[in-house]
Amino acid sequence: MALYDLTGGQLEKVPPLLNPMQALVAAAFVLYSSHMFRVAFAGLDNVNPRQKLKNLTGIAARAQAAHENGLETFPMFAAGVISAAGCGVDVDVCSRMATAYVITRAVFSFIYIFLNTNDAFGALRSLAFVAGQYISFRMMVLAGEAKYGGSHWVSGF
Repeated sequence: MALYDLTGGQLEKVPPLLNPMQALVAAAFVLYSSHMFRVAFAGLDNVNPRQKLKNLTGIAARAQAAHENGLETFPMFAAGVISAAGCGVDVDVCSRMATAYVITRAVFSFIYIFLNTNDAFGALRSLAFVAGQYISFRMMVLAGEAKYGGSHWVSGF
């Protein structure tokens, strides 16, 4: 099932906001924005930066956690974008999915930093995380389908 299938075909009506390469840059910007928020809230310690990270609390700790999560998820997104673009996935599909990923990561980071104070917001943050990971994975599946023909090699995705 494709991402646009999950939206009842509505995703096809949305013009892509970013091309795949712009989305890579935007995703990196969102990723490092969390780091900049942490620096704004807690400052820098260039003498012993790792020790400072161990002592973070509150909003600074959440900003650092959002940044670290972005570092963990960005490689899969980059692999998805690069493989989809390189294997001939339709550029509009790739652009829409990449734009959707950037939006999920921005929502994830915003919730994590500013709203993650109870289980309900934690669940929303997790939903944004899962949606972003699904998009990254789906882009790799689409790349495989484009490169190797059909969906027989990944039935069920």
